[in-house]
Amino acid sequence: MKKFLFVLLIALLLAGCQNEVRDNAEFNLGNISLSAFENNTQYFIVTPFEWEGEDGTTLKSIHIVNSQGEKLSAEKGISATFYIGDSLKKTGVYRRDEIGDKDKVKGYNLTEEQTLIMETRLVNVKENSVKNLKFIYEINGEEYEKVVEWDTLSTLRTNN
Repeated sequence: MKKFLFVLLIALLLAGCQNEVRDNAEFNLGNISLSAFENNTQYFIVTPFEWEGEDGTTLKSIHIVNSQGEKLSAEKGISATFYIGDSLKKTGVYRRDEIGDKDKVKGYNLTEEQTLIMETRLVNVKENSVKNLKFIYEINGEEYEKVVEWDTLSTLRTNN
């Protein structure tokens, strides 16, 4: 009986350590200072994107969320689609359609360094109305969510 309890205790400790590693997973994003965007104009924001977590992690989706974690939609004046680019892609804000190779977020296997590309169109957005990104990702078949504050989002705004 004591041997069984010892084995059970060790198994629980190992499982707890594995979850702790996942809870400490980090998404690190570079910040860009933005000037006001033109209303209803397409822009691409390109920034460094680092993953500090387990190998074999797959992204499922990325969303802009409000402070309550609710997904923001075009009805709130912000539409955004996210892509992943090569880590050597130049950081900045672009208005042109062709910004080079980009991969869909869904199913992307994270590496330590890549580039996050946000394609966005804003309509009547005031500064400090958005602050967070929600990453939905998968490790070993289990789905996780992580909300990350990205200072660049707080500077999104349009000329009114």
